[in-house]
Amino acid sequence: MINALLNHKEKYMTKDKTLFIDSQDIGKILRSSSNEWMKGLNTQVKANYSDQEPLDSLRNSTLLVTFNSRTDIVYDYPDSDLENLENFPHENFVFGRILAQ
Repeated sequence: MINALLNHKEKYMTKDKTLFIDSQDIGKILRSSSNEWMKGLNTQVKANYSDQEPLDSLRNSTLLVTFNSRTDIVYDYPDSDLENLENFPHENFVFGRILAQ
């Protein structure tokens, strides 16, 4: 699934630069790979968090990756899943959010 997403990410991205990943089991998606694929997102943007002024100009370059659960499966945000998100390229202004019950 992740390879298909990378090869056709424009298909899954909204015009406000939100990449939606719908899954019945968010935990399974987060644990199914090292999530190295995230490093390839929004690579044209490089943020230097030490300098506030250029950060303001990057505001419209933010990419939001949304993991969305479309089922009644409860995702309880276990601490063990945090390591699976360590590859989020915040320096590329990529941020994540999880929508689940």
